[in-house]
Order: sequence, then structure tokens, then C-alpha cells
Amino acid sequence: MLRSVLLLLIFGIELVAQRPGVFGTVTVPAGSRVEYKSFQSKVLGHEIGYGLYLPPSYQNFPAKKYPVLYFLHGAFENEMRWSSLGQTDTKLDQMIAQGKIGEFIVALPSAANSFYTNTRDGTEKWEDMIIAEFIPMIESANHVNGTRSTRGISGTSMGGYGALKLAMKHPDLFGSASAHSAVLLQDLSGGCRCFRPCSITFSGSIRT
Repeated sequence: MLRSVLLLLIFGIELVAQRPGVFGTVTVPAGSRVEYKSFQSKVLGHEIGYGLYLPPSYQNFPAKKYPVLYFLHGAFENEMRWSSLGQTDTKLDQMIAQGKIGEFIVALPSAANSFYTNTRDGTEKWEDMIIAEFIPMIESANHVNGTRSTRGISGTSMGGYGALKLAMKHPDLFGSASAHSAVLLQDLSGGCRCFRPCSITFSGSIRT
């Protein structure tokens, strides 16, 4: 099922750099919810905003556990862009109603222009925030299966880079991964934020 979800996101995304001025919950016709929240990151030392898509049956079946897709936004974007202009939540509702895909949760963290990478000097640990804080927080606070086979990661542009890197570095966490229009950089160390170079040798099994 997550493979269908990852393919869906190819056409469900539009680029946007603006942040809507109103925080809160958007209710779409099929009964799903898109919520915008934040949590205090101890790793980064400040609040991190995130978006959360909850499928139509979520409110009515509190004992049900759902697969989860972590979607990583691109550069100069944020956790709201996929819903505000991409309307991906509406596309998900339509495909669920048509029986093309099953229900699942989508979690989208805000990560500035970090490339989801820890800086070389250790001052900003964005990868650690995602892996050690964001994923455990999402899965403890929501009705998530919490298994590798029901956990996927995807992203667009900068987020595509992050999705591939995190999936290969943490194959024990993600059972599926995809990248859309990904920025694939061999070495980020020349950037202005002094990102730590990352060399990965991967021989595991991840659905794409």
C-alpha cells in the first residue's frame, strides 16, 4: 500500500514558498483532517512546526492503528505547502474513497533549508531531530502501527535528498522510500552552513 502512496505523491505536489497566515485544522469533505502543530525539539533547542494528515476513519476508530508516511518538504518551503497549494490531502481522500489506496497518516516536519542533515560543527542536528525526536513523537501521540513495514519516507527536491539519505542510513526504520525531483548532492560540505559530508554504503532492502 505504501508503494501506491509514494507514487501518488508524484502528481500531488506543487511548489510553494509562502506560509498561510492562519494555523489550525482544515476539514476536507471526506472527513479527514489536516492539523498544524509544533513540538519543542531538545536537539535543536527550539520549536519545530509540523503538518499531520489524519485519514477519514481516524476519529471514529481510536483502537485502529495506521501506516505512516513521513514526507519531507523542499528548500524554501515548510510543513504547510503540500496541503495549501498541492491539495494532496484532497487527492488522498479521493483515492481512499475510490478504493485505490488504504488509509494512512502523513507527517510532514518543518526543516528550514537544512537538507535534513546535521551540520559539521554540530550546532544544528536536523537528522537527529527527525530520527530521535520527530518520528517517536508522532508514533507515540497518534494511532500508528510503528513497524518498519508500515513506515515510509518520501520527499520532493531537498526533501527527496533527505528521504533517500535517511532511508539508506536507517534501513531498520523505513520499509519504503521515494524521492521526487530530488536534489542529489555528493558533498554538502562546501555549503554556507558547513554540512557534514555523508558517505553511505547500502545493501539492505527498501521498497521504492
